[in-house]
Amino acid sequence: LRAKGYPTVMASAPNTLGGINGQTGLRMKATIEQCMAVLNSGNGDEWSYHSWEGAQTSLMSATEIRVDSRNCIQYLLEKQVGFGALYRAAWTQNQAPNATAAEMMMICSATAVSDANPHPWPPVSGKLNNIGRYAIFQQTPQQHRDMIKRITATGCSLWAYTHAKEYNNINNHTPEEWASWWSAVDEAVAAGLLEVVNVETLYRRSGGTIKRIGGSLLLEWPQPDGSVRTITVG
Repeated sequence: LRAKGYPTVMASAPNTLGGINGQTGLRMKATIEQCMAVLNSGNGDEWSYHSWEGAQTSLMSATEIRVDSRNCIQYLLEKQVGFGALYRAAWTQNQAPNATAAEMMMICSATAVSDANPHPWPPVSGKLNNIGRYAIFQQTPQQHRDMIKRITATGCSLWAYTHAKEYNNINNHTPEEWASWWSAVDEAVAAGLLEVVNVETLYRRSGGTIKRIGGSLLLEWPQPDGSVRTITVG
């Protein structure tokens, strides 16, 4: 994706990376150094979060959701990863009934109810903390092309995601699915119908600002209804 100039988002489970609260996180092969190398490549990539350690957010109470989110945000801010700490790229299994308990900690977040649809940007009322995520795996080339046609025809944005390359796991993409999706994207980009951007770009284009006040970050983001969403992080 870097070769294409397309920024991407890494949605990590920070506690599996180790290095905080004495936990070593031996379950994950990717290292913090590798993540930082990607972020420092100048491609606009962002390092966000999926959950603290992979636990099912569908089973978490409101209090547990807040703790899970706070731990992720604290970790990423300590690593100085930039904008990715300010929104949530995923909830585990796209299911978190109590997700709204943490909405005061982030500007926006991915779906907590398995919504796979495109959406307007800025998100309309009720969508800010339920942005759809479209899986590129288990999709045919025609389905990929149809989705690209859908977003280019409506002017909507799409958070597309995958996990890893593998032939025998329905939650991962095959090489053919990967190639098919990016072929459809490439065609739309070449035609001037589509742009691949990161969330910070969308946020700032929408009038969002970031100010440092003491040891915290103050984010202000005008909403479609004329109000201003204010978030304090850190």
